This record gives sequence, structure tokens and C-alpha cells, in this order.
Amino acid sequence: MKIVHSWLRDLATLPDDTEAISFALSDIGLAVEGVEKVGATVAGVITARVIKTER
Repeated sequence: MKIVHSWLRDLATLPDDTEAISFALSDIGLAVEGVEKVGATVAGVITARVIKTER
């Protein structure tokens, strides 16, 4: 089963470190087969969100 980090954060207070979350899940008996980082940082690329526009 795949779980999105943001979904977990909606349910519980979690650290930002995915490795720590992975170990914690394993410690309580939930197998973590792997962690996929989607949209990892790419050098030289800047992203932004437009909050407000005016004329």
C-alpha cells in the first residue's frame, strides 16, 4: 500500500524526516518496503505560488 506523507500529517503530528517516520512505522509492526520521493529538488529550478494578483 502506498501512503502519501501529507495524508499521514492530516492524521497525526509527524516529523518532516521521512526516514524517522519509516523507522517509527517499522517499530510498531508496519512493514515499510520503501520510500519514494516524488518531485525531488532539481538544481536550478525555482517554483512559486501566486497568492494574489492586482490590476
